[in-house]
Amino acid sequence: MKNRVLMCSIMALLIVSCIRQNNTPKEYIKQINASSFSSKEEADLARAFSTGAFDLSSYREAQHFIQEQIENRIRFSDFSRTDLYATEENISPSDILMKITELKEKNDIQQLILYAARENRVIYSVSAFSQGDTTLLTGTLITIIPKYDENGKIKGWANQGRQVFIPNFR
Repeated sequence: MKNRVLMCSIMALLIVSCIRQNNTPKEYIKQINASSFSSKEEADLARAFSTGAFDLSSYREAQHFIQEQIENRIRFSDFSRTDLYATEENISPSDILMKITELKEKNDIQQLILYAARENRVIYSVSAFSQGDTTLLTGTLITIIPKYDENGKIKGWANQGRQVFIPNFR
């Protein structure tokens, strides 16, 4: 019985110390809705393609152009002034994202997105997230697909999978 009480006390202290690290609770958000399109333009393009307004090669060209525009906005964005939420590193994809406040980590995430985009391992989607009971954030959800080696392992920081949400980024 004493061992259980001791173990529960230790676990409670660990949880409290994780939450109160730097005396600041971490801010999390939970996904509630994600679109299958990266932007309104892509949704309009898909709708036009489905009605026969474009052939397949024109549709793919236009879709590629939209993706390039998003990547350029990411490349030239000042992430130091941008709210940014992301899943933790080396954690399987989750719909709970943690607010990123450290400038170095924001820059690392920006570089990770751009590196993965060069390898076509990025999916962009317009999304809405809830923050607490009343706040709704809309923006872009960026899903980075992990890259596995021939042994089925993810090697290196640049090959990991991660989800990133940027509010008001469309």
